[in-house]
Amino acid sequence: MKQRRFSVSPERYEVVLKEISEGSEPEMRFYIMVAISTMIACFGLITNSTAVIIGAMLVAPLMTPIFGIALALIRSDKALFGKALKAEIAGVVAAILMGVTLGILYPALDPTPEMIARTKPQLFDLFIAVFSGLAGAYALMDEKISPALPGVAIATAIVPPLANSGLCFSLGQYAAGVGSFLLFFANFLSILLVASAAFWIFGMAGSISQLDKKTLFKRFSFPIFCFVFVTAFLTNTLMSIAKQSYINQTIVTTLEKDLLKYQDVVLDGAKYNEEDDVIYVLAEVHSSEALTPTQVDSLQNSLQQAIGQETNLIVRSKLAKEISALGSKTQLGKQQLDGSFTNQSLHPRVRDAKIADTVLRNYLAPLVGYKLDIVRTFKIGDTPIFLASINGVAAPSRKIIEKMESLLRQELDRPELRLVVSFSETSLFDSSGSIRLEFSGLTRYQGSLKKEVQESISYIETEIAGISEMFISGINYNVIDGILYIMVETSGPKTLSPEKIGMFEKMASDKAGMPVKLYAYMNTEIVVTSTGHEPYSSVFLTGMQRQLPSLKKDVQKIIEASNM
Repeated sequence: MKQRRFSVSPERYEVVLKEISEGSEPEMRFYIMVAISTMIACFGLITNSTAVIIGAMLVAPLMTPIFGIALALIRSDKALFGKALKAEIAGVVAAILMGVTLGILYPALDPTPEMIARTKPQLFDLFIAVFSGLAGAYALMDEKISPALPGVAIATAIVPPLANSGLCFSLGQYAAGVGSFLLFFANFLSILLVASAAFWIFGMAGSISQLDKKTLFKRFSFPIFCFVFVTAFLTNTLMSIAKQSYINQTIVTTLEKDLLKYQDVVLDGAKYNEEDDVIYVLAEVHSSEALTPTQVDSLQNSLQQAIGQETNLIVRSKLAKEISALGSKTQLGKQQLDGSFTNQSLHPRVRDAKIADTVLRNYLAPLVGYKLDIVRTFKIGDTPIFLASINGVAAPSRKIIEKMESLLRQELDRPELRLVVSFSETSLFDSSGSIRLEFSGLTRYQGSLKKEVQESISYIETEIAGISEMFISGINYNVIDGILYIMVETSGPKTLSPEKIGMFEKMASDKAGMPVKLYAYMNTEIVVTSTGHEPYSSVFLTGMQRQLPSLKKDVQKIIEASNM
């Protein structure tokens, strides 16, 4: 008689039969191991620990009864079939109930990525179970590779889906719980059928070594039907996942391409959900400022055309500023697996804005009191307009703006461009009033003639304060090269004449013991009432005091609502 290519020795046959038979006994030790493995799996799922879940797979006993059912079907062993089926069903029910119980008792249960990953099985999970079942049965047959069985247990993952199913049921997430059970059921059917085939090939059929078609159909028609049904279902799931992957990739690719048109805007990630044939997209970006509704609308139209379906886009901006070196023509994209960054060519308008940003930032750096915020570019007719937002302690002069415009025209080789500056003033104050950096800097005079300088300042302050309807709002001074420079800021309907300024300078010089140069800055911001003139600062403080009880709450609401 011809020797079978795949066969198991009589000695190994008895060992395998004994191991499967004893492992399929629904005894106390079996249920203890089910309980232990389920608890480990639950804690691993709750804490999102892959390592703990692997530990549960290693001690789970539910794969052996599946081998028992497979072997019983091949051998027509009713006794083995009965106890193996009983053990498997009891173990499955116990695992799910323990998951439900732990989920109810645990006070802060929230779905974790490990839990979510087991709620949507797909066709690849079925393939894993098929090959795992084949490896497990083969490892049982050959004592030389039987130590590989722990690896098979890890690959098949019998208990974690059941534990996850119970946890999902405890949260009221019944669809997710059914999905987890379906993952177990797919594993069960795959292992059952593949192990049956392996046992048959290795001659484990016993006395009925010649099974006819009728017998095979009778024993395996139901498992095969279930396997085909699950395969069809998971294939549909895989196709759905493929569609989701296509939509997600289309969203990311389209947004990354379109965002190149905007300066300092980088896509951080995108999520989407489909409801009633509408794609709802949440895109998270890093940008120097929030995108405008018009820009978001343009991105939404691009997505809608790319996907071919109605799309609703919301952009969540995380504010960040990217500054590149002069002449840079690229910006960094996402980091690749090898550590490198994807270089993306800039849109011409964005490239010009980035170069302009660097040119103006370098020019303003040595100037005191100016800070470039951002540069934007657009067109009015055929004229390119560069809008530079600058803040500082004093508005830039025409000479400074002309110089910046000239540098941009030279660097960009665009003589037709026009520079427009949006300026925000930063006002500084101390106990003496507003600080004029051009006169006092940030520190007051601390030299050896400090007392004399203070007497000179006090003299001028007293004289001007004595003039009717002239109010002092600030005094700035400093000593440079032996000369005391003083600037007095006043408000009111009156002004000081040059002759008066000269007289004050002479008297102040005598008191200071050094030459004095006096400047009077006349601010006409004044309020007229029936009793006379008042500086607006006084009217402001009086009005605030009157409104204080209600205004304090109202202003706080405004600040909170505007996120100032």
